[in-house]
Amino acid sequence: AFFGSLVADALCLGSHYEYDAPTIKAAYGGKLIETYMAPGEKMGGTTHGVGWGRRNYHPGQRKGDQTDYGEYNILMLEHLASRGERGGQVDLKSLIPAW
Repeated sequence: AFFGSLVADALCLGSHYEYDAPTIKAAYGGKLIETYMAPGEKMGGTTHGVGWGRRNYHPGQRKGDQTDYGEYNILMLEHLASRGERGGQVDLKSLIPAW
């Protein structure tokens, strides 16, 4: 399930911060998502409230990379795996410096 969520997140990178459904549908040719897209490749978050505009968000990200949500999930998995114990609470004092 975890790795499936990362695949799904990577498939969403091209449309991340694009909230106009017709724009998203047109970018994928009205078909199911069949390939990864880079940020700003056919969409660009132009409807995002911050107003970053095309290609100015997710700097350095390429096709198949994670959105910030996928990166948060990877960070948490790595943090939990590094603890050496199962279960228990997350120690924020050790998590926050990595965040």
